[in-house]
Amino acid sequence: MKKIAKLHCLLVTIIFFAFANNLFAQATESSKDYAEFIFYRPSQSVMSGGAGVEIKLFMNDQEVETLFNGVMLKYKMYSEGDIKIKTQGYMSGGAVGGPWVNTITVKHGEVYHIKLESKFPSGIVAEILEGKKLAKMEKNKWSDVIEKVESKDNPLIN
Repeated sequence: MKKIAKLHCLLVTIIFFAFANNLFAQATESSKDYAEFIFYRPSQSVMSGGAGVEIKLFMNDQEVETLFNGVMLKYKMYSEGDIKIKTQGYMSGGAVGGPWVNTITVKHGEVYHIKLESKFPSGIVAEILEGKKLAKMEKNKWSDVIEKVESKDNPLIN
């Protein structure tokens, strides 16, 4: 009789841990629940004309961040669909050159790597990175890494 009670107790314990582990796994966020944008703003010299330019980043016409020299922005996005990304350079409070505008179809589980540079006086140049260019960019030393998350209550894509 004691063997049956021990087996019953062991079975209940196993079921409890299996159920608890399943609940924990469901509560843990998966990279398949969001997309991630990583914007790189490498340091530029004063001679290049880009050092004093702030780059403002807009997603669907909402300002997300101002990027300075040597900054990386990681932006986690929960909504999916087409998003308009716009960057504009500013110096001393005024717009410099033309903006860079691109539309990207956002899909959960994807990571989008975008390098931003100021090319004074023409404006912002952006490049979607892959392969060797991405590997080189990831090796840079960043003066600041900013992490932001899209609000689930106010998504950028409706």
